[in-house]
Amino acid sequence: MLRFTVSHDIDNDKKKEVVDKLRNTLMKCMFKMQELAVDYAPVDSSDLWKNISLFPEILASKYVLTSKMPYSEAIEYGTRPFYAPIEPLKEWAGRKLGDENAGYAVRNKIAKVGIKAQPFMRPAYYEVLWFWFGYFKEQEFSN
Repeated sequence: MLRFTVSHDIDNDKKKEVVDKLRNTLMKCMFKMQELAVDYAPVDSSDLWKNISLFPEILASKYVLTSKMPYSEAIEYGTRPFYAPIEPLKEWAGRKLGDENAGYAVRNKIAKVGIKAQPFMRPAYYEVLWFWFGYFKEQEFSN
């Protein structure tokens, strides 16, 4: 979760201006984070990156960045070994390997070793936190 707190000693007449600049900084950070998450998402059928969505709640200064694909968490964090459903794996194997029956071998491997993590949200978050937040903040407050 990206949160920041600002302590300040400013006049009340400048407070609104500072808050507005911080809101603009947050908005720019969240749009950049969505862009980066889409860029970092592994591409197979493009369903994953097409379903990365940003939901702004402007009045609350809150943004929710999420992926609506049911397997997003498994891709982001990886999994322990489990017995995966065969139909999606057969479809994937047919598309990627040209042989639907290879889906059984993929399922056997997942049952033995799980799914390796391919993070896309966390790298986007850290890039925004470590670089873009400072950049956008500097942009807003240099005016």
